[in-house]
Parts: sequence; structure tokens; C-alpha cells
Amino acid sequence: MAITVTTSYGGGTITAGKTAIHISSTELPANTLTGYDADIYPSSPQVTYYFSAELAGQDSARSQVFAPNGGKGYWDGWIPPAVGTWAVHVRATADDSSLANASVEAV
Repeated sequence: MAITVTTSYGGGTITAGKTAIHISSTELPANTLTGYDADIYPSSPQVTYYFSAELAGQDSARSQVFAPNGGKGYWDGWIPPAVGTWAVHVRATADDSSLANASVEAV
């Protein structure tokens, strides 16, 4: 399966400055073979991630850094501060690359 980002909320319209969003991601790898050393436990380095939310002309939001638990990551209670279509990404901490994204429309 592919890495995904999903958003959920109580339903209806997302109101900027008021509606809290639940953001989650699945299928995130916990380790990488880069730096593999069979004599060290764990034998491959842990990979960490964070979520970001971006809208042109606004400050970006960023979640805490996390290690995936069973391939999953969560960002609970983010409130879009401004009206617009926010791009929500799950990013690798090592290089800030976006692995998957979703859109959140706030009015």
C-alpha cells in the first residue's frame, strides 16, 4: 500500500479558527536500511516524521516529530487559522521531503 494522509473532523464545514482537525497517516516505514549495521540493535536507524500544513501568505503549521507506531502517525486538534485550502503533508524529518499530502478547505 502507499503512504496516505487523511483528515477528519466532526462533519459539516471547517471554520477557520474554530474547527479542530484530526490528521493521520498510514504505511509509514519505521526504519531504513541506510546506515544498516548488523552489530548494532536496532540494526537500522529509526525514521521520524512530522506533519505540516501550508497556505500561501500564511505561516506554516507543524506537528511534533514522531516515530510511526505500526506505520501510523497522528496530529490531533489542529485548527486552520485562516480561510483557504491548506496543503497538509507528512514529511520525513531527515530531509523535509513530502511523502504524501491532502487538502483541507477552511471557510
